[in-house]
Amino acid sequence: MAILKKRGAQNRRKLKGEKQRKTIMKRMNTRMTMLNAKMEEISEEQKRIKESQRLVTEKFSRGSVCTQLRLALMFLIARARDQSDFMAAARLNKLLRDLAAKERAQCSSVGSNEPGQFSSC
Repeated sequence: MAILKKRGAQNRRKLKGEKQRKTIMKRMNTRMTMLNAKMEEISEEQKRIKESQRLVTEKFSRGSVCTQLRLALMFLIARARDQSDFMAAARLNKLLRDLAAKERAQCSSVGSNEPGQFSSC
């Protein structure tokens, strides 16, 4: 009889251990599912951040090119005036004014920027 009681206690402990293991496995699976969902969310957010950084870099590089072009024109105007070539200076000056007017027109057609978007003006 004592042997049967001993085996019954061992079986109960075994069942209790299995229940605990199943509970632990359920918790782990739930946590893994939650972590996978969070990782997916973070991945999407990183993609959005990367795209907005690319757009900002592109806008600034365009603005930088325009600035370099204006500076080059100003330098050529100054050199033409220094060499008393007023016809060339007037032609370059008109080109600079046209470029500035074109940039202003682009800025006004864009209107107000939405949050997260930048203007190159």
